[in-house]
Amino acid sequence: MDKRFYSELLHIIGLTEIKDGGKKLIGRHKEGERMLGSILEDTIMQLDARDKLDRVKMRVNMEVPEMKDFSISLSN
Repeated sequence: MDKRFYSELLHIIGLTEIKDGGKKLIGRHKEGERMLGSILEDTIMQLDARDKLDRVKMRVNMEVPEMKDFSISLSN
């Protein structure tokens, strides 16, 4: 995949590439750096506005509510 296309795709979705040791991971931007209008953030806002986030039963890290929102929004 072309690097420029890959970067733009991550931008549109609202994700970022994070380096963790020798690995490259893809994840949500940190709070304060999130991109309103991106597919991910819009999905989270819509699910939250419709009170759907708490109704979805998934096995995700419930200790970190943002991870739950992130996991749910990517799976829908």
